Amino acid sequence: AFVNLALYRRLSACSLSLLCVIRPASAFTLTSFTSIPRFSSFAISSPSTPPASLYSRLYSTMADDEAEADPPPIKFEFAASARSTCKRSGEKIGKGEARMGVANPQHKGSYSWYKMGCNVAGVKQPKTKNGLTCKISKEKFFSDMLVLGYNKSTVTVSPGAYAEARKAQTGADECKFLFDNFGDIEGFDSLSDDSKVALCEALAGPSFDASDLAAVGSKRKAPLSSDDTAPPTATATAT
Repeated sequence: AFVNLALYRRLSACSLSLLCVIRPASAFTLTSFTSIPRFSSFAISSPSTPPASLYSRLYSTMADDEAEADPPPIKFEFAASARSTCKRSGEKIGKGEARMGVANPQHKGSYSWYKMGCNVAGVKQPKTKNGLTCKISKEKFFSDMLVLGYNKSTVTVSPGAYAEARKAQTGADECKFLFDNFGDIEGFDSLSDDSKVALCEALAGPSFDASDLAAVGSKRKAPLSSDDTAPPTATATAT
């Protein structure tokens, strides 16, 4: 019995060594081990996992997908063709014309395009103490948030983040992407003078002069022509 057991163990070792020569030891997985008083046996199986090279290809593909998963919420550019239409005014955007896009969450990588001057819909104030999250910086803000876009295709950003995104995406052409149509911004007139100036500087650029504040807003009147005369101003006299 001692001889038989020694012979069995020697043969088992030779078989295992032969298998390891044919395939590397790392390619096998020990799945079970059985022990009895006189004999020991091993169960070895090949792995069901794909090779490391396939893992690396899959990982790189997933990394590329994640990199493309979050396009910028707003995009400034010159129109490459004349096929796009402003979603707010309904007018065609000419080739080479400055435009701003709002990302469409239902169609990754696509944008709703707006003419500069139609891209800012209003100013929004948070209704709760939790504030509003800027879609660009992901930070919380508690006043004077810009609503960009129109109808259901809108995004909420802070004025500062809007200005930084415009500068980063347009560079030396930033002056062609400035906004000055404050009369169409809902809620602009309800802002304080300081908030109006800050908003105007973010939209119209740092060259905006605070002394021009009286000329902006939805209640501003068209400037008089050279042939018109300003109506007299009535003054009340105390008695």
